[in-house]
Amino acid sequence: MYGYSWWIVPHNYPKIMKDYGMDHIPHITVKSRMSFPQPHPSIGKEFDMRFYGNIIPLYPTGYGVMCDIQEWGELSMTINYSGDPGDTKNKLEITKGLLCCAKTISPYPHKWEIITEKV
Repeated sequence: MYGYSWWIVPHNYPKIMKDYGMDHIPHITVKSRMSFPQPHPSIGKEFDMRFYGNIIPLYPTGYGVMCDIQEWGELSMTINYSGDPGDTKNKLEITKGLLCCAKTISPYPHKWEIITEKV
């Protein structure tokens, strides 16, 4: 669907998945739609991540939360790719994450996988 992507993945992603009932790896996409995995000079680099604000609707469907990432600026992280947030609250604060490359070929987010760097 999106080819290959560069993601920043929070170190505590298993806890985030559990807390929000996510079936996909929580991540911030910094680039997608690459036809093959491209190198990046910052692959494996650690970044400060500061999540803030309320849960927000995302286009075209789904919802997420805003994140300020050192050197990248303000980006959003999808919590759910469909549905309504209901009374879901932002429980995320400050953490660190690694830039990695992900295989995002499937149209199903739960099948996306990290192909470089362990987080």
